[in-house]
Amino acid sequence: MASENGADVLYLSGNLVGSGEPAVLKLALSGQAPAAVVAKGAPLVEPVGIAVAKNGTLFVADRRASGGESGGVFRISGGKVELIARDVRTGTPVVGATLTLDDSALLVSALAPDRDSAQVRLIELGTLNQAIVNKVIEANTGSGGVHRAHNRNFFAWADSTLPGPGRHRGGVYALTP
Repeated sequence: MASENGADVLYLSGNLVGSGEPAVLKLALSGQAPAAVVAKGAPLVEPVGIAVAKNGTLFVADRRASGGESGGVFRISGGKVELIARDVRTGTPVVGATLTLDDSALLVSALAPDRDSAQVRLIELGTLNQAIVNKVIEANTGSGGVHRAHNRNFFAWADSTLPGPGRHRGGVYALTP
């Protein structure tokens, strides 16, 4: 959710009714206006996680943007859709994406490329350099969401499964990138 010109708006992703095209939509939470299409079709394949910068730029994690089971991250601004990170293996069913308080870095919940080991992909937006945050959470085999506190650079990461026989209830961890 974001605030634009004093009004709350909700961004969501999925497939358009009728055409089935992948899309990112914007819905005003006041009034009866229908959802507006922000971006649709290629290069989007399966958009699943969205973070909104203060200037209105959208960052969208796409589960299959790099082909097969490999995803990517797009930046959407001014109608332009740009791939900024490729080969991001996202978890299922949830993909979390959040920005640092100053919008300088994007954090995306992911899995290691070669095994079911949780990580958070950190993308420095000025340079597009990437880093992996996985201390403690790498023991988890599921990748849930990553979220930032309202007015602080305090992050929580959620797991969809915990390791060990019969342990499938998930967990939440404090994350310090």
